[in-house]
Amino acid sequence: MFFTKGKITFSRRFFLIVVGAGFFPPLFWLVQGLLSGEFSNQEKWIELLEALIYSVVYTTIISTAVANTWNVIDRNFPWGYNPTKRIIVEVFLTLLVACSTMILLTWFNLQFINPCSIDEHLELYRQNILVTIVMNIIIVFTFEAIFFFERWRESEVENERLAKESINTQFASLKNQVNPHFLFNSLNSLSALIHEDADKAEEFVDELAKVYRYVLEVKDQDLVLLQNEIDFIESFLHIQQIRFGKNLSYGIDISANSRDKMVPPLSLQLLVENSIKHNKISSRFPLQIVLKEQNGWLVIANTLQPREEEIDSTGVGLNNLRQRYKKFTDRELVFEAQGEEYVAKIPLLNQETWMF
Repeated sequence: MFFTKGKITFSRRFFLIVVGAGFFPPLFWLVQGLLSGEFSNQEKWIELLEALIYSVVYTTIISTAVANTWNVIDRNFPWGYNPTKRIIVEVFLTLLVACSTMILLTWFNLQFINPCSIDEHLELYRQNILVTIVMNIIIVFTFEAIFFFERWRESEVENERLAKESINTQFASLKNQVNPHFLFNSLNSLSALIHEDADKAEEFVDELAKVYRYVLEVKDQDLVLLQNEIDFIESFLHIQQIRFGKNLSYGIDISANSRDKMVPPLSLQLLVENSIKHNKISSRFPLQIVLKEQNGWLVIANTLQPREEEIDSTGVGLNNLRQRYKKFTDRELVFEAQGEEYVAKIPLLNQETWMF
């Protein structure tokens, strides 16, 4: 490829295509000449050969100049920023560069290779500039067409990759929810509650059912309302509180307006579960988890008290969450220790993002 990720690369293929384009004007002249019988003498064939050389040299030099200009424009005026401004700047600058290059090449030719009269000078300049303008407009819009095709193809590949990752995430989430350790702790707690507090045991079963029901409901969705995630995480934390008792506490401070924002499904469960997984939880080291909003971000903060034993962690969950967010925003997720807290920050997305 000579055109990758919006940039023209000067590869062998690029120059072959440019040289091939340089053959078209002489070939057109050849066809006209053969039909009219002009190529009946040797002089016409010599003129055709000269025209072919000039056309290939001119096309190669001008195309190279225009391609470099196009790359500079693409760096400074990316298409997604302001398409109208980009088109105006692109057409103006590439025409300026192409016509200036053509004028210099024509001047060099007339001064040192094929001198002729002033009238012939003006006519040659006029013809060359006219051809350059037409060819440049064709080249610019050809570049743009290729650019859009490349972006469309990359977008399709990226969407397919994200879809596969989403399926893997859903599957992994289901596995995490039903893994033997989670089920063992849940059923063990339920067994004790049945004998101690039948009402609380019934409440436990209800919350556990909500957790599984929600996981199945959102398995095919890219984004969900933050309110739905909050309802889910409260059920999840309620189960964890039955497991850890008063040693685990949490708070949620999110306004009603922000609850209408969107987040990837099961993102809160991933972050809260990490807080529980990587920190000590005991009467001596009670764990507190707080969910709050901060300037368009959802913040999940917990008291920082790392476990002494090493916890196996591949980072797949957080990396996958980053990749899912890239489909909707350029904002980077934040995971860092801040003083005595560990903080995770994820962007809150507008519903218009989901509709788009």
